[in-house]
Amino acid sequence: TLGIVIRADADTRLLLRADQNYRFAKVDEFLQPAFTPTSTPVELETQRGLSLESGIEWARGADSAKLIVYRLELEDEIAFDPVNFANINLEQTLRTGIIASGYWKVMPRLGLGGSYSYTDAEVTSGAFRGKDVPLVASQSLQLSTDYMLSASWSLYAEFYAVSERVFAGDFDNVLGRLPGYGLVNLKAEYNIDDFTFSGRVNNLFNRQYSDIGQLGYDPDAGFVPAQDLAGFEPGGQARDPAVARASRKNPPQDTVTVGIVGHLVRCLASTQGSGSPGRGRFQKVPFELGGLALETFGGGEDERCHARHMGSRHAGAVGVLVATT
Repeated sequence: TLGIVIRADADTRLLLRADQNYRFAKVDEFLQPAFTPTSTPVELETQRGLSLESGIEWARGADSAKLIVYRLELEDEIAFDPVNFANINLEQTLRTGIIASGYWKVMPRLGLGGSYSYTDAEVTSGAFRGKDVPLVASQSLQLSTDYMLSASWSLYAEFYAVSERVFAGDFDNVLGRLPGYGLVNLKAEYNIDDFTFSGRVNNLFNRQYSDIGQLGYDPDAGFVPAQDLAGFEPGGQARDPAVARASRKNPPQDTVTVGIVGHLVRCLASTQGSGSPGRGRFQKVPFELGGLALETFGGGEDERCHARHMGSRHAGAVGVLVATT
């Protein structure tokens, strides 16, 4: 790390910093992909990065303000790939942005504060070049106030907002975005001698929100062996039983069952306009993921169409991924 601070005057400082950073994969991140018969660990490169920052800082009494402009280049960023149930290295990613913050003591008992950040996070090389980095919000805002009721009692209020984000694991950016949200938090504090007692209420208005959402396996969907799909034509029509038996005995060599992934691209029920496919019927929906041609299959009277965010369910899709080579 190399940093330079230049004092422009009694209240103002100019800041410059360059920082190299490393992140080694944790033990559990080396674990083998699920459903893989080999015990060979996943080979992950060490994540490396270079951060460049410049900014200006001003302070006078209890009042202060700060503005930072930064650029963070990462190579071999470690991320989880839910399609393959394994961690991977993203070749190169870039984050550029600004951070602005300030505090103003309006009167001896009342203070106002705030901060704002903007981040442009993008994959700059490899298969996902030009795509947004998952789970990075482009904007966040925090507004706060504090009021001293007495020498012992203080009250604090905070508004915190985050913009929408790409779902974790959605490196192709093909899913809908994880919605942004805004929360109001309160805190009361009591000081006596050398002790401080405090109580805090988060999410005062009981807003429903998701702090994380991920493309992943839906355990409610179950598994359908690839050979069992041989008895059904695209659109749900059954083949001739003799043909189906022959297909199961000699399954196509260019088809392999990959796994089940939730909230992929569209609701399977939409292939019939509304409702779910009939019992024992399968619907096929082709799409591309990472340059690989894929198809989803879904069926049964209890077909579900949802995604998982923090326990709540929203529109998505459920199916068996079948990769064709």
